[in-house]
Amino acid sequence: MNRKLPVFKNLLYLSGGKVFEILCLFFYIAIVARYLGVEEFGGYSFLWAILILLTVIPDAGINSVLVRDLTLKSNENSRYFGGAIVSRYLLCVVIFFCFLLTVHILGLFPASRGSLYFGLMWMFFRMATLSNNAVFLAYERLDLESYFTALGSSLILIFTFFVTRFTDYRITGIFASQALAEAITSVSSFIVLAAVLLKPKIEFSPSLWMHYFKNSFSVAGSRIARNVYNRIDIFFLYKFRGVGEVGIYSAPYNLIQRMSFFGLLLSRPVYPALCWFANHDKKMLSQISQKWMKILTLIGIPISVGCITFSNSIISILLGKGFEESSIVLSLLGIIFFFSFPNALLWFLSLSLGLQHVLLRYTVLSLIINTIIDLLFIPKYGYWGACAGTLAAELFFMISCMIKIKKSNPVFEFRFIDIFGKPLVAGVLMAIVAILLQKYCHISVTIFLVITTYVLVVLMTKTFTRSDIKSIREILRYRTEFQNEQINEAGELL
Repeated sequence: MNRKLPVFKNLLYLSGGKVFEILCLFFYIAIVARYLGVEEFGGYSFLWAILILLTVIPDAGINSVLVRDLTLKSNENSRYFGGAIVSRYLLCVVIFFCFLLTVHILGLFPASRGSLYFGLMWMFFRMATLSNNAVFLAYERLDLESYFTALGSSLILIFTFFVTRFTDYRITGIFASQALAEAITSVSSFIVLAAVLLKPKIEFSPSLWMHYFKNSFSVAGSRIARNVYNRIDIFFLYKFRGVGEVGIYSAPYNLIQRMSFFGLLLSRPVYPALCWFANHDKKMLSQISQKWMKILTLIGIPISVGCITFSNSIISILLGKGFEESSIVLSLLGIIFFFSFPNALLWFLSLSLGLQHVLLRYTVLSLIINTIIDLLFIPKYGYWGACAGTLAAELFFMISCMIKIKKSNPVFEFRFIDIFGKPLVAGVLMAIVAILLQKYCHISVTIFLVITTYVLVVLMTKTFTRSDIKSIREILRYRTEFQNEQINEAGELL
């Protein structure tokens, strides 16, 4: 049963799982926001931002190193899997102890201790889920990951609905629901993983643990800086404008962030292939990167246009009264998909080329840019300043990474007009049609006509053709044939 799936099947499974997760997230945010209200939802978002930042430290880039190890060192996969698990939980114990000690000594969050304890439980099980997902990715079995993504999303939605409908536990009950759902997901995914793919070998091996600590350092720094960057707006809004504005901003921001993560997951299926070509054929790596970036741009632009033009309807349907201003945030942040989807591929491309230090450098610089703009504009303009900082940082990260990859590898070509030009024209025409039809047609009819317009423009301008699909298939087939040749040569030597 240990068989790889083709990239397109992996992409199909992963897309299906992510679409289902996003749909569940829409209902989840709607339920929680209506249950808590603007002020309490702001407090919930602030606590959640703290827990996410704590989670990224024990995660610490270990997944990226583990995937690379499992891809290149198959004879020791059980040992590497076990070492990654132990390394991650050693960090987890340290974080638990330091955080709880700080909370109790300083007397922080006295009214939210129960929520934090359940949040730490969620964090513990989330680490297990992340380790399992790394194995699914390395073995190119993202169908299994998508099943458990759907399971986890369903359980969170069901448990949260039960808490908000039949109890009065408020924020504590919501965090408890997430912890229970993550526990069931992590345990069940590990049982399947151990049965069909790989069993971890747990051993006392400080050198192996140091291997993960050392090699994940740059990625860990990038991930930590990225997560601080993703949530620093909430902290500044909380400090300068209060929990009410945090609630207004964080509800649509959570939607945008999760949908941006969709671009990250669309890039994950090609990460093993990127690692392979980075070591064997960088010209092929350049070709597949450009083709895949065009795909991500074509997917990101209509999502961006939809958020901008239908923001009032989306917020009204999901969040209801009290969140009307959130539609402004959604329309402003909707622009981010034009940058975040290509940035997802640039992240994996940099890792495959061994440019972890570049990710760290540009992520930290993005954080600095976002922080400066936040400090200048949030005190006076609130969420307008937070949106401006986020968009500026995303644009900087995309341009900087492209320039650095090109300088480090002259064989690379980023044809900006080919990647962004035609998709942007199609997106502008799509937005014009959406604006013109919104006043005269029902929203369902408008959405259908807008999507039809976008698809027709893409086809008429030959933005993405059958030859592009054929090129990607040939590149990935080349990788498979090259692997088979190496296996045959190794067999002859033996």
